[in-house]
Amino acid sequence: MSRMIKLFSLKISSSRFDVLVGQIVCWVFAIVVLLMGITKVSNMELSEAQLIFGILLVVVLTLQMIILGMILPMVDYVCQKQKENP
Repeated sequence: MSRMIKLFSLKISSSRFDVLVGQIVCWVFAIVVLLMGITKVSNMELSEAQLIFGILLVVVLTLQMIILGMILPMVDYVCQKQKENP
């Protein structure tokens, strides 16, 4: 059992690489959501108010993913500093 715990606690990659991959995933997801969301909302037969709210929701989700991608390096930096100075 302890071998299994040691196996799962091994460090495979650096935290900098993990942050970079996380940023890329967030930004790609944001672009995909924006393009697919605007396309889907514009193809629906909606009233003007419903269309505006639909586009607004798509833009809000896109901005959230962009902000998350920008915050990831700061979170990694804070975690490293907390490990150094407990």
